[in-house]
Amino acid sequence: MKIRTDDIYRTNMTKYEWVNQMINGKILDITCGKYLSYSSSKLLLENNVTEIWNMDILEKEQNITLRKIENKKILFFKKNMEELNNEKFDVILGFDALSITDDISKTIKFIFEHLEDNGQAILSVSNDDKLLNNEYDLDTKDLNLFTKNMLEKQIKPYANNLEFFLQGTIGIDYKEKFMNNTSRLKKILSKSEKTYNIYFKYLRNTKKKISNIKEKRKNKKTLRYEIIPFNEQLNPLFTIVKCKKL
Repeated sequence: MKIRTDDIYRTNMTKYEWVNQMINGKILDITCGKYLSYSSSKLLLENNVTEIWNMDILEKEQNITLRKIENKKILFFKKNMEELNNEKFDVILGFDALSITDDISKTIKFIFEHLEDNGQAILSVSNDDKLLNNEYDLDTKDLNLFTKNMLEKQIKPYANNLEFFLQGTIGIDYKEKFMNNTSRLKKILSKSEKTYNIYFKYLRNTKKKISNIKEKRKNKKTLRYEIIPFNEQLNPLFTIVKCKKL
């Protein structure tokens, strides 16, 4: 999996701001890293959430954290998997957890086993956005790519009232376009060994930086962060499902 570090905060914080309008009570947040654990917890705790348990599935030790708010102060506690397994939650959030888990079925089962009766799960999965990977990306596990139908099939045995949303819309295959342009340029330059050497010594890094700048501008135009009801005609970055436990 490639995590775009320059987008990761805005992409996922948008999800937390979105769910903040619709959740309350006791929350389990299954995450892929701890980069947003404090800011997302603060956002939710200042609304109608009473406590947030956080489980980072990238962490081998599976240390669990709990945050509560008392007298306008956020209190922090360390927990473990045994303690977590004795808990049930009003809402479980899983932003992109299914996209990197080693066992999709096991993770989904875990989520619904830890929901209260009629509890709510809000999960997002990655689609193939076909954009260039940022040069500062972090390598994690292989990415599980989903279609809406694949996600629905996995969730349906455990849930009802499924509602689907998407985040980010991509209308052009920028990666293919970029690779074609680069290949044409290399073909032209390869006719002259001297020119080809100059390209690799001076122009390649400059072109890469310019391409990254252009890509970021295009990303803003593609509404990468907006969450809207699912539309089959659009090519989303993320599919989001909101559902209730059977």
